[in-house]
Amino acid sequence: MPRCVEGIVVRAIGSESVLLNPTTGQYYGLNEVGQFIWTQLQRQVNEAGILVAMAERYGISGAEAEADYTEFLDSLEKSTLITR
Repeated sequence: MPRCVEGIVVRAIGSESVLLNPTTGQYYGLNEVGQFIWTQLQRQVNEAGILVAMAERYGISGAEAEADYTEFLDSLEKSTLITR
């Protein structure tokens, strides 16, 4: 299960958020969907729960939710914001 790296600073700006990894100094912008996934990861919701919630909340198929989720996690991991 992916885990958020400790010490990440999160600032909400309207329906979007900005993440800062103070160790690397790297910023990462989140849109509404990214913000939703990040919140679920912080709550340690399992992947199946996140995918179902994404499909219901955004009116997308399970396959679309899984593709978006996987792409997002890959990007977060590359930016050293999560570990898997």
